[in-house]
Amino acid sequence: MAAPILLRPLDTADDVAAPRLLHAAFSDDPNMRWVFGAGEPGYAERLAAYCEVGHRWHSAAGFPIQAAYADQALVGVAYVMDAGADVPEDGDAALIPRLRNCCGDASTDRFLAYNDAADAAGPEEPGLCVALLAVAPGHQGEGIGGRLIEWANARADADPGAHGVLLDTGNPRNLPFYARHGFSPIGSVTLDDLVETILWRPCLTKRPT
Repeated sequence: MAAPILLRPLDTADDVAAPRLLHAAFSDDPNMRWVFGAGEPGYAERLAAYCEVGHRWHSAAGFPIQAAYADQALVGVAYVMDAGADVPEDGDAALIPRLRNCCGDASTDRFLAYNDAADAAGPEEPGLCVALLAVAPGHQGEGIGGRLIEWANARADADPGAHGVLLDTGNPRNLPFYARHGFSPIGSVTLDDLVETILWRPCLTKRPT
């Protein structure tokens, strides 16, 4: 019988395990492969560095990280940014200089190009953004990703400043999964061979305009 899954904020003791989980889950992700140059030597190292830097940045900025545990083992994570969250750019939360140092200029420039294009394709309304969602490879298909997405949806529904939940995927196989949780495509980003779909799930409670 599978161990019950418990959702709670990421334990600080798992600051090492979380980036490792991201690396394992995202090694074949189309977005990550394009940004960090999967066809070039050192891809695994650049991806690992991004997972570490991204985790530290998200934590330093104080953005929520919800985790899924099975028998106290970390098996899933969701990194979100609440509606209207300020993005710090200095101190421990300086992301781009750290990326350039760890991943190189080419990967960092692709990272910036992707994010600029995704922002342009996003909605005008403020919403919660699911920056990263990952499930450990050995636990995929157990409903963990769905529980993390539903947590994000519920967080947005309870936020008076949120009109919906925003995320994106470069894997067409993920689209039915997100559709089951209320998401619809609202745009796309095409950069070389990467085609990323931008998805939006409106909040259940109508927000005043």
